[in-house]
Parts: sequence; C-alpha cells; structure tokens
Amino acid sequence: MSEVEIKSLKNINMNRIQNIIYNNIFYIALYCSITSIIFYIAALFSKTLPEKLLDVLSVFSVSTIDLTYFQLDFFTFSYYITDTGTITRSALTPLFIILFFIGTLLYSVSKKKEHRIFNFCFSLLFMASLTSIIDNTIGLILGREFYSYPLLAFYIFKSIIIVFISFVYLQKCYQQKQLVLLEGEGVRVFLNNSGDVSVLKHERASKWQRFVHYIIDSFLIIMLFSKYTFFMPRAFMIELTAMFGDRFYGFILYFIASTIYYVLFETLFKTTPGKYLMNTSVINYKEGKISFGQIVARTLSRRIPFEAFSFFGAVGLHDRLSSTTVAKQQSDKTYENGAKFILALFGLFVLLIAIMNFSNIF
Repeated sequence: MSEVEIKSLKNINMNRIQNIIYNNIFYIALYCSITSIIFYIAALFSKTLPEKLLDVLSVFSVSTIDLTYFQLDFFTFSYYITDTGTITRSALTPLFIILFFIGTLLYSVSKKKEHRIFNFCFSLLFMASLTSIIDNTIGLILGREFYSYPLLAFYIFKSIIIVFISFVYLQKCYQQKQLVLLEGEGVRVFLNNSGDVSVLKHERASKWQRFVHYIIDSFLIIMLFSKYTFFMPRAFMIELTAMFGDRFYGFILYFIASTIYYVLFETLFKTTPGKYLMNTSVINYKEGKISFGQIVARTLSRRIPFEAFSFFGAVGLHDRLSSTTVAKQQSDKTYENGAKFILALFGLFVLLIAIMNFSNIF
C-alpha cells in the first residue's frame, strides 16, 4: 500500500472511532457519572471500608473532578466518620457529580436536543483530566512517595482516555451547532475608528448572558487551578512573590491560569464552560473561521483594566480588538426551561453552602 492509501485508511479508522464515541456518548456519560457517585460515597467511608474494595472502585471509576477554592472553607462540608474527629471535604465535587448525572438524563430524554449541562460537564471533565495528566506525569518523573509507579501510570492512561473522549464529543458538537440567524441581511457594525464596517448575520448574546459568562468562567478558573498552586516548587513561589510582591502574587497566578483556560477552550471548541451553560459560542464578525491570533487577541485584551464590563456598551473591547463576538446557539424550547431550572437550583445550593460556611467562619 502507498503512503496515501495508508493515511486514508488511518483517517477512515479515526473517523469511525469518533463516530462510535459520539453515537454512544450517553452510555459513556452514564457510566462515568454512576461510577463517580459510587466511588465518591465509598470514599466518604474510606476509614471503615476495606482498602481492596476502594482500590477496585478506583480502577473502574472515572476520576471525579476535585473542585476546591484555595483550600478555603466557603464550599466545604464536614462529617463524623470516627469518634476522634471530623473530616472536611469539598461540597462542589458531589454537586458536580450529581449535575453530571442529571445532565446525562436530560440529554437522553430530550433526544440530544438539550445538551448545555451535558456539554458543560464534559468540558470540565476535559480540563480537569488534562491538568491531572500534567500533574501526575510530573509526579511520575519526580517519584512522589505517596504513589506507586504502576498505579500512577494507570491513572495517567485513564485520564488520557477521558480527555480523548471529551475532546471528540465536544468537537463533534461544535461542528454540528446551529447559530440563531438575524432576520434580513444582518446588522452593520463599526469595529474601529477607520470607518470599516462588518455585517453580523447572527444574533449576539445579551449583556446579561455576557455577564454570567464572566462570573461563571472566573469562578471555574479558580476552582480548577487553585489546588495546583500548592504543588508548585516552593522556590518558584518565593521567587514569584519576591519579584511581584504579595499584592500581585494572586493576580499573576490568575493571569496564567485564565490565559490557559480561555486560549484552550476558545481555540478548540470556540466556547468556554460558562458559555456552554448559556448556549453561546464565539464567532467571527467577518466571513470565515476564527484564527488562533484572534483568540489570543481576545484573551490578552481581557487584561485591560475594567475591560470585562465593556460588553455593556455597543461592542465589548475584547470583541472590538479581535473582530469577534459571542452569538446565541439554537435551542429546543421544550426542554430549555427545565435546564435553566436545574442550573438555578444548583446555583442556589452553591450560594447557600457559601453563606452557611461564611456565617460559621465569622
């Protein structure tokens, strides 16, 4: 066989694998969510259950997303497991697992028409597994004492599978998404002072949706990346503090994490987890696909002071500088209100947990 034929055969096999994953994503998600629930409940009673049982569950379950908030107590709960004291765990992790399970059922009931919660959960699973691969690989190289090499290598392999499945599914969703078209020929938009005009043909996300994007994504960036700051070399942390001072230390870490977050998601999927929940995505004002340079321009322009609130104007600053905007995707009205109710309920749970812990702390 020639190289062209071999390459063509590989592409056919890869497309076949991708189609199998996409067509069976409900069963994959159901397995992931149920095993995560079982393993999380078992982990709560890890002091009383046999160690071999926990090892078996760890092998067959999908690693849960450990959502923390800089090791603060605002989103935690405590419970008694022994007579000697209590154990404190993140309350955000079980909430995510339950949301993943409910989102999976809604995805099936709606016949794949309502997938905002489903996509949101897979996007977090993608990001958490990707960072876990990097962290565990570093642990494998450095030889961390609390891991055995075979088990650590297995966890890395399992995370790679999760990343691949999540990537394939989210990419397929992006390729099949339909944007809400504007009536007529569209809207003429001035993007700069030179008088250049672009014609927007799709309905833009509302100002309140853009605000919700900002709040959710900022919250998720901290939750997904905060725990890894404690694994950084102490010498690097000291050097960073000495260079920028205590005042800008957190800002530098957030700058690095948010840059990775926005560039990665908007490059690969043209959206972010926050935009998944609002059923919106990033589009080009001009004809054609968004370039990587435009994504970088969007991300870096977010560093301009108070830029995050510029979208309350006619055109947001990072939209204007990158010639991009955020547009609405079509949704099924039959199940849309149900998804919004579920999200509002979970948001209320998170808020109540924070308020209760805040009152206990102070």
